[in-house]
Amino acid sequence: MLKKILIGVVALLVLATGAALMMPSTWHAERTVSVKAKPETIYASVADLKQWETWTTWKAMDPTAKWDYSGAASGQGATMSWKGAKAGSGTLTLPTADPKTGVSYETKLEGMKIPSRGAVTFAAEGEGTKVTWADDGDFGMFLPGRFMIGMMEKNLGKAFEEGLGRLKTNAEKAQVAADEKAAAEAKAKAEAEAAAAAKAAEEAKAAEEAAKKNPVKPAKGKGK
Repeated sequence: MLKKILIGVVALLVLATGAALMMPSTWHAERTVSVKAKPETIYASVADLKQWETWTTWKAMDPTAKWDYSGAASGQGATMSWKGAKAGSGTLTLPTADPKTGVSYETKLEGMKIPSRGAVTFAAEGEGTKVTWADDGDFGMFLPGRFMIGMMEKNLGKAFEEGLGRLKTNAEKAQVAADEKAAAEAKAKAEAEAAAAAKAAEEAKAAEEAAKKNPVKPAKGKGK
């Protein structure tokens, strides 16, 4: 009986291994949202990793996790690391960053040779911006991971949708505030220039009137 059980277990392992080898080893998750804001406005929340907690769902997934930040304060070279009961340990680094096109990132999980790469990219869309969040990775010969790809892509997609929704809300509010500030500054500048021009005109007029009232008399020649 034991021999039959062992043979059955081995047969199942062989079948599972064969099935895994026939399955794809890579994953890809991608979601897009339209934002009524300029790329530079959205970039402020994406390039600063400390602001990711305001729009991604990552911190909420493991409230016990401890997060640290190093490297550049923002943009290329910025790095964040975490360690938590649910989230495990890992790092995320921004190798490239551009205010007009977005950022790319690389993620590494401690103890696992399964790095992933992703990006939050911007593209012009009418008066707004189309923001796309994509993530790719490869389980390689870690065969058990191949059985999780479908669920992993689904969970990542859901997290991306929620995150992009928050990013959209934050960026559009920031854009409204930036537009109002720019309009106020432009108005103040125009008013200051108009006041300066009016003052210069008044001074010129006053000088002209004074010249009329007190005309300069030509000097008399000597000896006359």
